[in-house]
Amino acid sequence: MSELVLASGSPRRFELLQLLDRPFNVVHPNVPEQRLPAETADDYVRRLALSKARAGAAMVTPNSTVLGRGGASCLRNRAVNSIH
Repeated sequence: MSELVLASGSPRRFELLQLLDRPFNVVHPNVPEQRLPAETADDYVRRLALSKARAGAAMVTPNSTVLGRGGASCLRNRAVNSIH
């Protein structure tokens, strides 16, 4: 089984992964959380999640499973902060 890694400093995501009752590690990738000009909210959230997962993957062993998530949700094409 591959190592499970959370690429986020979110306490809420940490709590949720603990519910799996499986060991995991946490890394804190340095990914800017700024929406690009003319970027839709959906594209922003997808890009942010992928960027965090890729940055996290670069910090761990190649066979790890890395979870990344954007720090925002979308509501009517507007990015809003997630509730932690």
